Amino acid sequence: MLRWVAFGASFPVGGFVAHLAVGPVRDAGGAFAAGLIAGLPIGLAGAWAMRRSIASWTLATSLALGAGHAVGTVAAAVFPVDVLHAMLVAGISGVFVGTAQTLVGPPTRRLHWLPLVTAGWIAGWATSLVLALSPSDGYVVFGWTGGTIFVIVMLVAVKWMWVDRSDEAEEGLPAR
Repeated sequence: MLRWVAFGASFPVGGFVAHLAVGPVRDAGGAFAAGLIAGLPIGLAGAWAMRRSIASWTLATSLALGAGHAVGTVAAAVFPVDVLHAMLVAGISGVFVGTAQTLVGPPTRRLHWLPLVTAGWIAGWATSLVLALSPSDGYVVFGWTGGTIFVIVMLVAVKWMWVDRSDEAEEGLPAR
């Protein structure tokens, strides 16, 4: 369980460090840099929680969050900085992160990973926007509230729904 708590904590930590280093995200360059920075602890903690390759998972997550947030920022530039803007950026970032992680080997069936990560990313942002953050704050990733929702979605999916059944015997999980 400690792995999953660390994964949840990686979102506000990564977002805070990126915000300190880059400042509020206002353009594609800042979005890319902030995504790279925030993606490092998120990828590292995610790899540890889901028992993925540390190097490839962390690199894929970091690069994808940087690219996804930059593309999302450009795509959403036609909207004022509001909830619609933030949700569009969240969806695009989720697609980029989910795709990159699918390529390096997700802990579930590949077919399920991309929509799962995208939905989790959107749910995490929606939760943070309702309870804690404003789109105008310029954060690259959601905070504690969204991180908690994202980790719950991932934990349920990885542990109970779509896991690759080959690990179950070694992890002591009941066979289904």
